[in-house]
Amino acid sequence: MMQLSWNARAASALLAIGVAVILSTACEKKVPPSASSADSIAAAAAAVTADSVRLAKAMLGREAFFGDCAKCHGPWGEGDGPLAVQMENEGNVRPAALNDPVLLARLGRDQIIDVITKGGARTHRSNLMPSWGEKLSAETIGQIADYVMALPEFKPGIPRSTIAEYLKAPPGSSDEGRKTFVFYCTLCHGPYGKGNGIMADTLYARYKVRPRNLTDSLYFAPKTDREIFATVTLGGAFTGHSRYMPGWGGVRLSPAEIKGLVSYIRTLSRTESRKP
Repeated sequence: MMQLSWNARAASALLAIGVAVILSTACEKKVPPSASSADSIAAAAAAVTADSVRLAKAMLGREAFFGDCAKCHGPWGEGDGPLAVQMENEGNVRPAALNDPVLLARLGRDQIIDVITKGGARTHRSNLMPSWGEKLSAETIGQIADYVMALPEFKPGIPRSTIAEYLKAPPGSSDEGRKTFVFYCTLCHGPYGKGNGIMADTLYARYKVRPRNLTDSLYFAPKTDREIFATVTLGGAFTGHSRYMPGWGGVRLSPAEIKGLVSYIRTLSRTESRKP
């Protein structure tokens, strides 16, 4: 049987929560409920189910949001991503706070899709907001919009704790390395480095290349930390790898952040650190 993706598992888990609440509500009564209480239970069950379905649908866009948007807008859409300060210094503008219910109510899902698709310059917003229409499918952009629309509700509880768990690094690696990976690398390499990110199929269709599977122990075992560091810093074109691997050094990632990525890649590939 094909293994379920994280998104499918998340949707199933959230739906299961709704079912569990419904069942626990129904089982609390040890005597047949009256007509009015039965109606109340049915209404509560319908509300829980609707909320579960809506949140499950929203969470489908989480991976794309983290790979495309969180580096500017932050993991909870608070406008505090790792590039926010740099954007303010360079363009005197900060990313929009996407967890603002007033803003989202004014824009609505359709306008959010329009901004994601066309970018800020073509929708009378900041020109620092890139356009994603040629990089992401309409389905993926719609899923990101659903996620954004749900952000004001991501308060302490199941959704927020789920996101915190997603950002948490496994034992042996720092949380900062995991966060940097999620914000900058998952778009191509996938949420857990298997080369199955949202852009992977697009890269293959256009250029017949696929992102590196970072869990490949045989590939990474002979690599030194310096080699991995150089590839991340300079990009593939300068280190004998694919030219579609961008360089993240300079203004985008600090040497400390790249060292954290190297450590996290060692965790993903289950290989030991190797010095020159």
